[in-house]
Amino acid sequence: MNQLRTIFLLGVLIAVLVGIGGAPRPGYLYVFAALALIINFGSYFFSDRIVLAMHRAQELGAAQADRSGRTDCRSVVGGSRQGPAAQRPR
Repeated sequence: MNQLRTIFLLGVLIAVLVGIGGAPRPGYLYVFAALALIINFGSYFFSDRIVLAMHRAQELGAAQADRSGRTDCRSVVGGSRQGPAAQRPR
């Protein structure tokens, strides 16, 4: 379901950009279509790297990981042995 939603939203982005490109002059239609394809390609395949760069994320070294005391996903979720599903917001 998430993949279909992503494809739909990227299709909407293409339609909006091509529509904006074709509104002032039909000659700009190809430029905006190419721009939409480049933006969609980059956002689909590199979105994880873009978000990590926006937040200036850095990889933890072995020493930092040991100091954090987190060894598995259950300890990241507040020590619950029931897993992430038990920690849903209300």
